[in-house]
Amino acid sequence: MLTINPPSAHLLLETYVQLQPDDWIAINAANSAIARWIVSFAKRKGVKTLGLVRRAEAMDAAREAGCELVLLDDDNAPRKMTEALGEKRMRLALDAVSGEATGRLAKLLGRRGTLVSYAAPSFAAMAVSPFDVIFNDLTVRGFSVGDPDFAGRIPSAIMQAAKMIASGETAIPVAATYPLEEIGVAIAHQVRGGKVLLQVRD
Repeated sequence: MLTINPPSAHLLLETYVQLQPDDWIAINAANSAIARWIVSFAKRKGVKTLGLVRRAEAMDAAREAGCELVLLDDDNAPRKMTEALGEKRMRLALDAVSGEATGRLAKLLGRRGTLVSYAAPSFAAMAVSPFDVIFNDLTVRGFSVGDPDFAGRIPSAIMQAAKMIASGETAIPVAATYPLEEIGVAIAHQVRGGKVLLQVRD
């Protein structure tokens, strides 16, 4: 669990924008496991997170993860962001969904903001308004933790994450743990959602 999400989160925050304390970032799928790591590493930098979720019942999970502001991922998000934050705009937006969600995320960015796509479970093409890109001079980037350029930076991110887990600074909720002989039940649970662990011995 430490080898994919934590280094991905760390690199997403350190590679594309030089974030400063009190800057804001925006993420979608804010109730996901990687979102917890993004928020945890952001807090270490003094950076605040606006989290978007697709369902109202997921808002509490995003707040529990540490997002300072949580909104539904719909067309009202930019207006609600302005109501909550005034003139503050996002410098970095991290897209874990693609499709129409990418365009909604882009609308939260300020002038010369950067949007980074790192996952696309919808398999849909990113739908970003050209007017947002043109008039806000947005930058759109792509991220893969498997990029060879990142290889030398991953071990230190994993070590940081291990210390954060050990100290209790970051907690990743586990939905259930199953013994090996119940692997079928474990797989069925995982398909329904949640982090499921398999115990291979006592």
